[in-house]
Amino acid sequence: MKQMYEETDVFAANGYRKKYLAGIEQYIEDCTSYCDEVRRKEVTPERMKEQQEVYRKKYIEMLGQPLTHYEHSVPEAKQVYVGEDDYGKLYRLSIHAIGNVEFYGLLWLPKVKEEKYPLLIVQHGGGGTPELACDMHGQNNYTHISKIALENGFAVFAPQLLLWNFHVGDRLSYGEDMNFNRGELDSKLKQRGGSITAFEIYNIRKSLDYLETLDFIDETKIGMIGLSYGGYFTLHTTAAEPRIKAAYSCAAFNDRNRVKGFHDWRYQGASMKFYDAEVAGLCAPRPLYIDVYFRARTVATMTTAEGRRPALRHLMSMNFSAPRSAAKPPSVTT
Repeated sequence: MKQMYEETDVFAANGYRKKYLAGIEQYIEDCTSYCDEVRRKEVTPERMKEQQEVYRKKYIEMLGQPLTHYEHSVPEAKQVYVGEDDYGKLYRLSIHAIGNVEFYGLLWLPKVKEEKYPLLIVQHGGGGTPELACDMHGQNNYTHISKIALENGFAVFAPQLLLWNFHVGDRLSYGEDMNFNRGELDSKLKQRGGSITAFEIYNIRKSLDYLETLDFIDETKIGMIGLSYGGYFTLHTTAAEPRIKAAYSCAAFNDRNRVKGFHDWRYQGASMKFYDAEVAGLCAPRPLYIDVYFRARTVATMTTAEGRRPALRHLMSMNFSAPRSAAKPPSVTT
């Protein structure tokens, strides 16, 4: 019987392994510097201004399917009346966005009588739902965005993204049968040439295809506002969708080289193509207001795209950071 060499010290080769790991980390660091240089050289404000649709197409191709296959068409949809409160009437909206997918959201219509209402997309964040963002489920940190919009004469569409079981503090539990692995789904979509971001932006765009056909919606006045993950989707959806005329992205503007986790915010080749600043550039010349968040309160703001503060009528920027002591809106009644 042949003898085999056995080593009793399992740590004997750890020095080699550490060098290998250090080499990979250094390689990534070197690549980061190179990619940043390429991105800043290739994606300049001047070029983006001259060839914005070319860059928008490249951005959409980076995100992948099904966004790359988006075509304007009116999807089938179903509205179900739920109830009303002192602010407006509430409907649950199901939209057949793609395949067998039923995209869901809340549609609020204000009590203010108008022939046509400007539309505000109110996007919840991680661990959120449309109901939470619309003050229907207890305490939240959305500072009554939807109610402020309704008071100002906006119709509100609050879509549900695949984020409701994203763990954030003491958010509500929606049941064990409602759990899913967002990262795993994103990986599967990326294996098939897409991403969860592309999928959800596609569904929002299809929702607009339907909403703009409603005779009480002013399709020329569409805005979007979101917090945290909702701010991420506000920024990235506005970049892809020119029908959104103004946007407010809160607590989502980052240096992608420093942010850890959030693998669904990463795409192949993004370092050489589009980080948050470049994505923001695709929103120009439309007003884009960016809030930088710290400890759940707004502490600094900056404006990109237009270079000035957007109109209050569009974004309600003064009210978005309403104090937590503000009176809670009345509950929805059926």
